[in-house]
Amino acid sequence: KRAIDSLTANNFEINLELFDIDEKDSSEIQNFINSSNFKNYDMIFGPLHSNSFKTISLKAKEFYIPIVSPLAQQNKILYNNIYASKTNPTHYALLESLADYIIDSIKVNHVELIFCLLKAILRRLLQ
Repeated sequence: KRAIDSLTANNFEINLELFDIDEKDSSEIQNFINSSNFKNYDMIFGPLHSNSFKTISLKAKEFYIPIVSPLAQQNKILYNNIYASKTNPTHYALLESLADYIIDSIKVNHVELIFCLLKAILRRLLQ
């Protein structure tokens, strides 16, 4: 979200489509990669899990679409696909994203407690 906000603030036009696909449902994945719009994407960010990433990245390769795995730690998802890449977020970035998600998703009176817990976890990770 921050990257998109930063780009749009600098007059960069973004057409973002978000998909909520059950990564365990192979028919949903097939419907997504076989949709008429799939070949028109400039880039795909996700899915989160490597099992569905492989299926989607192979189809993206057919259309020369770059695809990024945001969480995968394994390099095998990159094998034989020059259009596939992965990020390697720091522990701090992962916790910061988790904190943002929690703050946006839960009741306000619990946010301070969770934020303190996340800060304590972060301090321990950075020691």
